[in-house]
Amino acid sequence: SDSDGSSDSDAPEDEDDGSEELLLMYLQCCKKLRLRFDRGWTARGGMYVTSLNQIPDDAHWQRRMFRFEKADIERLMGLINWPTAGHFSGAQRHHYNFLESLLATMRKLSQPINLHDLCAFFGRTESRLSEMTNLLAIHLMDEYWAQTQDLSKWVHLFKESADALAAKGFPYSHCIGFFDGKLFFTCRPGTNEPQAHNGHKHGHGNMYQVFVLANGIAIGFFGPGNGTNHTDAWHYMDNN
Repeated sequence: SDSDGSSDSDAPEDEDDGSEELLLMYLQCCKKLRLRFDRGWTARGGMYVTSLNQIPDDAHWQRRMFRFEKADIERLMGLINWPTAGHFSGAQRHHYNFLESLLATMRKLSQPINLHDLCAFFGRTESRLSEMTNLLAIHLMDEYWAQTQDLSKWVHLFKESADALAAKGFPYSHCIGFFDGKLFFTCRPGTNEPQAHNGHKHGHGNMYQVFVLANGIAIGFFGPGNGTNHTDAWHYMDNN
């Protein structure tokens, strides 16, 4: 014991301020994000896609991730009329190769998934993924929007679609597809608010309509329209 009668065991212990636990939690989050910026596949999953050879040779995995197999993706790459620059250029001079942009878009459309989940797969930040997918969407719309509106290009599929639906037991032999509508939500407008409000969805937005063939190809896009109208109202107005 010390001269004043106190002992070492009576000394207050250092209180744990949680710094070590906080650091471990941060490292665990970083591990889950897997934000890797090296080339090719890594042990943690992130990659920059520069070649189809980086995609695993598993047809089931390819269809689950992109809805297309590798051979079909390669064929699609050859069918699209790409810009002569050889890449997409973002607002801040970031360059994105066509294959990476296409795979990111296909992965995003294959199932409900947000940009945060794509970060772990492509090794890109959310802002970069958003930019590359938007650039591809704009390019495809500029190049092929007129073709989607020209129904004469799809006439050769009408009989095939009707036969496929009839074979599945559909009661009408002349049905070739289906109409469907989609409400895209927006902020509450400052003017003309009643025209944008949708009572069924309890929100404001713009309504779009699309015609889908039996094979899943969407043609005959229409919109935007008032969010307050159901797409059936458009049919009624067209027929009257």
